[in-house]
Amino acid sequence: METPNTVALQKNSIYIVTQTIPHEGAVSINPLAIEMTSFHWCFMTTNSAGLATQHHWNRTNIPGLTVFGESYQHRVHPQVVVHDPTARIHYIVFARIGGWQHPETEDVIDVLGERWAMFNGTNSVHLRAIGKSCRTWITEILCKVFVPAEWIVGREDVDASKGEDAAAEWANGMENAVKELSINAVQRLADGGVENVANFLPTVTEI
Repeated sequence: METPNTVALQKNSIYIVTQTIPHEGAVSINPLAIEMTSFHWCFMTTNSAGLATQHHWNRTNIPGLTVFGESYQHRVHPQVVVHDPTARIHYIVFARIGGWQHPETEDVIDVLGERWAMFNGTNSVHLRAIGKSCRTWITEILCKVFVPAEWIVGREDVDASKGEDAAAEWANGMENAVKELSINAVQRLADGGVENVANFLPTVTEI
């Protein structure tokens, strides 16, 4: 059920989702103190009951070290709350990918966890140096996992038989589409001003 601070997602679906990234030192969601062209990227999958699970490449603490590590993480969301002032984030885009074959959530977790375990705990500085981030994680999973596994089918622009280059081109196109949607949404958030943050609704669409 959707309330003013939540978003209702379609069942048996997958979404590419972006969130705001606050500037260092920001203590609240101030539209004038967020990154305008950089976002946190993740997937949201929903099951037949509509329960959402977030899948993303995210920071994690490394015991005894002052640097952040990163790893694949997942979390169930009984309700997808779009505005969380305590976490200083705001969901800005939910882009549903057409053609998703909705495998079981456990299957997605197993595949993603196994594929990315080799990078778990690696510090953020090293990962950026080798071109790994939450954004590139999305595109790599799309073209190297979901397309070959035929978890995305029935689309004229996706064909697993055409190989990895074609899948990568499609994944990059999806990334560019979501990035454009995100920039437009963040601009809309900024235009609304601080007083309207709590009433801002993310862009929900299909790509």
